[in-house]
Amino acid sequence: EMCIRDSTVRECYEAYVVWNFYTYCMVYLQEFCVPGLEHALARKPRQHHLWPISVILGPPRVGEPFVRFCRHGIIQFVTLRPFCASIAFLTEAKGVYGDGQIMNPYVSYPYLAFVNNLSAAWAMYCLVLLYRATREELAPISPFYKFASVKAIIFFSFWQSMLIAFLVNRGIIRVNWIDPTWSDYDKADCANAIQEFLICVEMFFFAILEASINMVQQMSQEQYVFPN
Repeated sequence: EMCIRDSTVRECYEAYVVWNFYTYCMVYLQEFCVPGLEHALARKPRQHHLWPISVILGPPRVGEPFVRFCRHGIIQFVTLRPFCASIAFLTEAKGVYGDGQIMNPYVSYPYLAFVNNLSAAWAMYCLVLLYRATREELAPISPFYKFASVKAIIFFSFWQSMLIAFLVNRGIIRVNWIDPTWSDYDKADCANAIQEFLICVEMFFFAILEASINMVQQMSQEQYVFPN
């Protein structure tokens, strides 16, 4: 129960981080694009989708429709992530969540994992489109490395949990070394324990990376505002 509660809080915070990063870029663009962001984008060529999305969707119209397209792609993740986390919490209380049971069709975990991954992938794709269209305007604040760190945290941690769950379920990572006299961990508990431990270690290095990026960006912005 404590594990699913912590996972729920973490997933809601991931949505909060993505929304804040999007807001950070949009506030800067709205403030410094003259006569406005929509007008600046309207003067640019249409942004074609990347493959394979380009096979399914045509390029969105430039200007305000393009901004709305990217905004909706991010909002769906920000709203869907806490919703799926709430469903995970409720199904865990009913005993049908099946945390880590990626191959079990009778629990909610594989379905929620699929929806979460699809939603996060679309949100990150919309951020990529927005950055590709406005990279010249965003150059003074250099958001690329911040975006890369946000993307790495969300996708790396998710796919790492999927990989660990798969390896444990396939018996490649064995749980029979656990002494039953001091622990009753099953396969799902073992996968969760490995994932949570790795996240604790990885977040330490991500924090150092984020602090280094902020320091470099602050120095570059000072040189941009106060050139020698």
